[in-house]
Amino acid sequence: MPELRRGVRVMLFASSYIPLFLILAAMSYPIQFTLYGFAIPWVTGVLLALCIIPLPLPFLIMRVRSTGTTDYEPVEEFRQRNDLVTSYLLVYVFTYLGLNYADLVSWLSFLIFFSVVAIIQLRSEQLHVNPLLALAGYDIYEVKMERGVRLVVSKHELEEQLVPPDDSDGAPDYASAERYLEMAELGNGVYITV
Repeated sequence: MPELRRGVRVMLFASSYIPLFLILAAMSYPIQFTLYGFAIPWVTGVLLALCIIPLPLPFLIMRVRSTGTTDYEPVEEFRQRNDLVTSYLLVYVFTYLGLNYADLVSWLSFLIFFSVVAIIQLRSEQLHVNPLLALAGYDIYEVKMERGVRLVVSKHELEEQLVPPDDSDGAPDYASAERYLEMAELGNGVYITV
């Protein structure tokens, strides 16, 4: 499975912070600058653009990747890991604690911190941990399989996605205790159910 291109990874990262950008846009609206006699809330405009541009990307990637080459792997056990989404809370809390929306130094400090978070997030390739996907009903699961532990993103309950192996006649063997999961790779060992 080819790796996601750098631009796509950056847009996925940006899309995961759309709720933060919306909050910052609303809170910075009174900050206006005059340009040729017009009062322009440019900070708000930039933040709203950061919300609109990457918005469809996570859903498009999920759709495209889920139609890719699939694998059936036997599942030994699984557990839900939606707690990974809460890692984004740190940046949201930091924003409210020390950001003076009218002070350029506060914005610069925030941008430096946000850049460090972006670099870490992009290098770890944990781009499936996205609040927009959580809001759209996607869940993250840690699935133990024969070939190791995988992170799996699923729009439906994972238990509903498990299928029995085929018997010698090619029909589903519901009596078997073994269950398989059909999935496609999103990238870097992260999969999506199909």
